[in-house]
Amino acid sequence: MKDEIKIDKVIKFFVLTFIAILSFGIFDYIIEIKFINYLSKIKSSYILDFIFSIILIVYSCSQVNSCKTSYPNQKKTFILFLITLYYSHLRFFSDFQLLPLELAKYFGYDLFYADIIYLILFLNLGNYIKIFFPNNSKLKSKTLLEDNAIEDFDQDLLGNSLKPLVDKLNSIVDHNNFQKAFTIGINSEWGTGKTSTLNLLKRGLEKTKHIIIEYNPWMGFDKKVLIEDFFNTLSEHIEQDGLNQDLDEYSNRLLSTQNSLLKDFISYIPFFNEKTPSLENLFKLINKKLELLNQKIIIIIDDVDRLDNKEIFEILKLIRNSANFTNIFFIVAYDRSYVNNSIDNVNHFHERNYLDKIINIELSLPYFDPVLLKNTFKNLLIEKIGPEYIDKVSYAINNGFIDIDDLFRFRKAQSNFTQVISNLREVKKLVNSIVINYKNIFSDINFSDMIYLEILKLKYPSIYRLIYTQKEKILAENKGYLFLKTRKEKDKDGKEKEIKIVEELIENIFLKEKIGQEDKQMAIAIVNYLFDYSELTRSVFDSGYSSDPDKLLSVDQANKFERYFANVIFEINISESDFKTFIQTSEDQERDATIKKWITEGKEDDLKYRLETLKNFSNREEFENTLKSILVFAQSKSNKGDFLIGFDTRNLRDKIEINGQPEDTQLRFYSTPNEYKDFINQLLNSSLPPHRLERELLISALNGPYDPKYGMEFPLNKEEMQKRLEQWFYEHIENKRPMDWDFWGFYHSTKHLNSTEKYQTTLRDYITNEFNRKEFTLVFIEQIPFEKLIIIRKEFIEKLFGTIENFELYLDKVDVTDLTKEFKDIYYKIKENNWLGINHKFQNIPFVYQ
Repeated sequence: MKDEIKIDKVIKFFVLTFIAILSFGIFDYIIEIKFINYLSKIKSSYILDFIFSIILIVYSCSQVNSCKTSYPNQKKTFILFLITLYYSHLRFFSDFQLLPLELAKYFGYDLFYADIIYLILFLNLGNYIKIFFPNNSKLKSKTLLEDNAIEDFDQDLLGNSLKPLVDKLNSIVDHNNFQKAFTIGINSEWGTGKTSTLNLLKRGLEKTKHIIIEYNPWMGFDKKVLIEDFFNTLSEHIEQDGLNQDLDEYSNRLLSTQNSLLKDFISYIPFFNEKTPSLENLFKLINKKLELLNQKIIIIIDDVDRLDNKEIFEILKLIRNSANFTNIFFIVAYDRSYVNNSIDNVNHFHERNYLDKIINIELSLPYFDPVLLKNTFKNLLIEKIGPEYIDKVSYAINNGFIDIDDLFRFRKAQSNFTQVISNLREVKKLVNSIVINYKNIFSDINFSDMIYLEILKLKYPSIYRLIYTQKEKILAENKGYLFLKTRKEKDKDGKEKEIKIVEELIENIFLKEKIGQEDKQMAIAIVNYLFDYSELTRSVFDSGYSSDPDKLLSVDQANKFERYFANVIFEINISESDFKTFIQTSEDQERDATIKKWITEGKEDDLKYRLETLKNFSNREEFENTLKSILVFAQSKSNKGDFLIGFDTRNLRDKIEINGQPEDTQLRFYSTPNEYKDFINQLLNSSLPPHRLERELLISALNGPYDPKYGMEFPLNKEEMQKRLEQWFYEHIENKRPMDWDFWGFYHSTKHLNSTEKYQTTLRDYITNEFNRKEFTLVFIEQIPFEKLIIIRKEFIEKLFGTIENFELYLDKVDVTDLTKEFKDIYYKIKENNWLGINHKFQNIPFVYQ
């Protein structure tokens, strides 16, 4: 049919051109009689040439610039072609004296002002370049998916799933002829491929001699326009003058468009007063002419489920009554449930029976394996975001809705992806939404959570908004995890039960928006999947046994929640790529500088969280860099105040301890246990004063395992740990570091050395040294718990000096200052009080009662 239309246009072109050429003599005569006397008086000049050149340049630039956006007008082009043809006749084959350019005469060229006609035609033809040579570069660079129906089987992402249905439709049309219109219904839900099916059918039918008509009823806005547009569309495609007139008359009669006054007036004029055929006779006349036409007319009506109730009812009446002609096949695409509801709102008949009276045969889109839809989503998403995320995408769509029993049995849970995304249109919408919202943070999010949050936004937007607008109401935080808040109430039997607050809010939303029970259950399931982890489940994740490699990037992590709704990484957070680069950096100085930089930038908390949660190490370098970074980080000064940041001792100990089974611990990175032990010793050797974290680590290890049943052991033995603590203690004293709580930490960790002379002497000399004079006056004073009374630490004095008398001899030799004078006064008062507590108002010694 398309080829016939093209041939018809070519014939019209040559006929009109032939008629124009025949008219050249007439135009010559008119120009000679009317214009030749005036044109002969115009003279060329250099000024005229200059103005003409400016006009030429400005016009050319304007046309070239508009060529990018303007669409060619075929009628205008044809008129320009005829004008150019006639001008060529005048220029080359007539005796008319055209006005030449003055500059052309000087150089001896035959150039005329009227030659601009050739340029105008040439520039106009330039508009057609974009049609014959389209620029596809923009199409190749699209970042989003178009929601266009397919037009070829090669474009079917679900593997020719529509071909069986298209073949059935072709067979019905090709092998049948009916006396009345035959209506084929294609029933399917929104987004499942109805338009694609019609496109594929139309592509095949266009190769036949059938007349193919696409009628779009949703472009009309009332009954009159709908019927009038239908018959206008039918007339345009049939192109038989007599039949078209009959169709126009039939349409007018259906709509009663003739003015009644005019009709009465005409009836009194004998010449015009012919008997008007009835609608029935007019219908029969059209039917007879359609039989003579001997062509099948296929009328495709799509998007019926875009219409409102009355419009759907009028279309069905049109198909069954007004346009029930011979050789016509209606192929109508719709969602049966939507159409039935619309009919029920207009017609009192049983809606299902009514539709069945209109539709002769109904076909449904074929079933396809949901796995195809899941794989299509995977492939489209990877195509748009890059192959580097293939593992993340694959894990996300294959491990949705993890079940706690499956988790402990280490079984892979089945994905429920296709329960919520059921057609290709939703797949494309989901992919586009992900690409737009998460483009710059794909490395910093958990893909499972991202996909299900986007599903909530796509299908249940009110629930999606609820999560971030009512966060404080529905979510609680514990140990860095967000989980659903609950409240307790008693059931009818008086038993206490927990009610999740979010489920109550979802129930209210769905009642208000009149959404079905199945959708409500799905929305609740997704929210539970995202946030409802028990304490037991969280302990599994804490231990490092979670199968999700990006579990620590999940939306239920308190410090990751905001990025899923703001779609950015905040300044106080470290991106995954930056942290990965940091932990894999082999240069210690470079890592140390990065730690200092991040602390200065306010990323201290995030860095601490990342170092604490890093448990599953990929290789030896990553493991060793993590431990080195922890020691440097713990030793760094906080950006929040004048103190060291520190680190969780148990967390560090869990990273270091081994159980003798290399495959389960960090021993797998070392050839022998001694090699691993050498690294730990090297790590401790490289630490800097005050060795606070290292000291707490060794003291904790000396106290024994946290849980003996796991058999975890520190790589150093008891003697080695005690020796290292002793070494750091003596270093603290020798370097004359202050008598602060780090000193007392070393003191309490080395009490086993109390009996040695070196220990006693070193400790006494350090405490009594002049640079510790203020601390000296405090070290021997102790407050009685819960009382405003102080005592002297008599036992400590005896351990340090041997006897009380030796200590008093030392006091007599100490220089007299305000501090020592007040201390002696306190000491002797307590001694006279038989070493019992006294109340004292301190003047110079910086002692503060608790």
